Amino acid sequence: MQTPSPSGIAALLRQPFVALRALLALLASPAAKRRFPFAVRAGLCCGIPVMAGWFAGDIHAGLLATIGSFTALYGSDRPYRNRAVHLALIAFALAAVVALGIYIAPHAVLAVVFVALIAALATFACNSLHVGPPGAYMFALACASGTGMAASGADPLRSGLYVLCGGIVSWLAHMAGALIDRRGPERAAIATAAEAVAAFAESSGSAKGVVARHRAAHALDEAWTTLITWQSFSSSRAASDPVLDALRRQGHRLHRIFSELLTETGPQDAHRAEFAQLAREARRLGDEARHASVPAAPEDAVSFPLSRRTAFAALRESVVPWSNPLLLAARVGVATLIAGGIGVALGLDRAYWGMAAVVVVLNQAYGWPGTFRRACYRVLGTLAGLILAWAVLAAHPQGLWIAAAVGLLQFAIEIWVVLQYAVAAIFITSNALTIAAGGQGFPAITHLFTARALDTAIGCAVALAVFHFTVRRSAHHQLRSEMARTLAAAQRVLRCLSHGAATAPEALEARRDLQHQTITLQQVFEADAPALKGDAPLSRTLSRAAASTQRLAYRLLNACWEQEAACERDAAEAARCTTRFEDYVLAQEWLDVLRHHVGGHAAERWPQHPPVFMREEIDALSRAIREPQ
Repeated sequence: MQTPSPSGIAALLRQPFVALRALLALLASPAAKRRFPFAVRAGLCCGIPVMAGWFAGDIHAGLLATIGSFTALYGSDRPYRNRAVHLALIAFALAAVVALGIYIAPHAVLAVVFVALIAALATFACNSLHVGPPGAYMFALACASGTGMAASGADPLRSGLYVLCGGIVSWLAHMAGALIDRRGPERAAIATAAEAVAAFAESSGSAKGVVARHRAAHALDEAWTTLITWQSFSSSRAASDPVLDALRRQGHRLHRIFSELLTETGPQDAHRAEFAQLAREARRLGDEARHASVPAAPEDAVSFPLSRRTAFAALRESVVPWSNPLLLAARVGVATLIAGGIGVALGLDRAYWGMAAVVVVLNQAYGWPGTFRRACYRVLGTLAGLILAWAVLAAHPQGLWIAAAVGLLQFAIEIWVVLQYAVAAIFITSNALTIAAGGQGFPAITHLFTARALDTAIGCAVALAVFHFTVRRSAHHQLRSEMARTLAAAQRVLRCLSHGAATAPEALEARRDLQHQTITLQQVFEADAPALKGDAPLSRTLSRAAASTQRLAYRLLNACWEQEAACERDAAEAARCTTRFEDYVLAQEWLDVLRHHVGGHAAERWPQHPPVFMREEIDALSRAIREPQ
């Protein structure tokens, strides 16, 4: 056996310190600094109910109210008027599922089925309505936690009211920012989009260009959602708000810059100076958005009609075969049912932790690498978190010390969840055990340590097994479905252009839907592409088809921006904008045939003549899907 050299031993001993230095560097990163105010608010929202419970002489009620305090984890990017309704619905939903979980808990099998149903419905709703992280996890955890409270004699109605009180605290904390700057979320959305567009301008032509393009498109979509779609809850006065109008004009200009970056062709060196100028302009717009003063509206300012797309419409659009929200919900429902069934069969004390672990791993589209990594992080973080929980609970915190521990642990969770999930899982485990202990003595809760480790391991293993079994059978169907939906959205844009200008209200909505669908296609492709590698010909065909579909969508969106700019420059040109492309109808026919072929229906006949408009993009997509597999 070879003896390690002194230098090798020294290098081995340095590894923990290198890892610690890397973690400390993450804490000093810009992402951590941006997250700091949110983490402080989340920590206070979790600590205040515990403190209130202690002052009222019922700290268990305060700990129960922390479930409602998780309302603070949602809606931080939404405008305040929209946020008020959004958070109120979340607070009531958390209270309701806890009460229902307690009520149904005596029937073990029925309780597992009910938790699985809530987890599936929450996953579908959160992904369809773009609720954002932590998504369905908190709803599933709240419901599953309720099923574990019945053994202690908890009253469903009273427990639900305690949870609602925690939600009210979070609602008030979330809405306090409106007193300082009621347009703060809108400013932040434009600033984020401006930085993403500038980064795309600086990376155009490089290997990182595709990733930067996707991030810029996603940031612009989020900004437009914040400035237009999420304003639908606001009063009609929002349409005449000077600050909001100025931010919309800045978002409009950022879209133009993004379009110019996509339109430029030829050697990248020839456009380097122009790209640098566009990057500077994008950052200038971001700086203007951050300040209190915004440019006054010019006389020929663009009018932006508010979107009237309802939540019901978004849910209805997701109820189609192989849609991303529907597939995620099915996976979560089946896996949660299996994990809960195993827990009941084994008589596990806290089986709901296993069901919650399933939702953590599967409730968003990570793809196989991301899903496997998240499951491993959850298990490893849980094991390390048991050590931290032992250190916290060995001190036997009481009263205000419990409130401080819960608040600080939640603060740490929110800081690390955007930096390194494995570290966040350490604090998640510690916080869960601190809340579950409820101020009891350390010997009384030591059995929870084994339960937490076992339940988490079972939940993550079940989640990985269900994902591995389903993704290989669903990946190509899902990718084909998203490509078909993207082409259908492109058809709607073409239909609007053939009947009127690109700035008509229905055309703007169609353009928004196409841009969002293009982003969804990219996300689904990134998640499902690894599962297709086992079938190389199919993987090659679908990869080329997905890339061609994206190029076609961006070409159409660019044409809309070009037409809009031409109409604004010349009034005489405006009369010709609707008739510039005489073959819009022919392009729609081609897209209809391509959509059927992408969906696996090859019986459609190809049109005899290709259109002039988007001829290259249509030709590339038709070649990709005709390629023999």
